Parts: sequence; C-alpha cells; structure tokens
Amino acid sequence: MASYIPFDYEELTSGVGAAAQRLTQSRAEAADQVVLRCTGGTARFRMDATNPTATVGIPHGEETFSLTKPEGIGFRVILASGETVAHVCRATFYRLA
Repeated sequence: MASYIPFDYEELTSGVGAAAQRLTQSRAEAADQVVLRCTGGTARFRMDATNPTATVGIPHGEETFSLTKPEGIGFRVILASGETVAHVCRATFYRLA
C-alpha cells in the first residue's frame, strides 16, 4: 500500500454570491492526493476543470473525500442555490513517501 506525506494546506470558502473556487494550481499539480474536509452549507462541485453553477454540479454537504492528481487539478466548488450558510473545504495536499 502506498504511503503519503502531507506537504501543504489550503482552505476554500464559498459564500453567498461568490464565484466558483478552485485549488491553487501549483499545489494541486504537486500533489499525488488531496483530502478535502468540507463543512457548512450545501455546495456543488465539478472535477473536470469546468466551473459549477449554483444549480449545476455534484451536490455535497459536510463530508470528507479524497481526490487524485487530475481530480484535484480540475476541482471547482460553489455554494448551492438558496443556501445562506458559507461552505468551507479544507484541503490537505499529499505526496508519495
């Protein structure tokens, strides 16, 4: 089984009326894996480098999930339509040990 070492951290906050957020390109490109811990209101995301909208994208709430390098590079998130509570994704970037 592969072993990973954390090397960086980033926080994305999607608020009411805010544009889609993305991970910093250089961090996502340097990572072999990204673990996102998301809290707050419901948001929508995409992993194909296309910005989601408040009504289009994969809905998610408070959860933790892992992204591969291509998924991390393409990850975008925005607050879902009608949501009034900010959504925060805390990303930890990992490299293979």
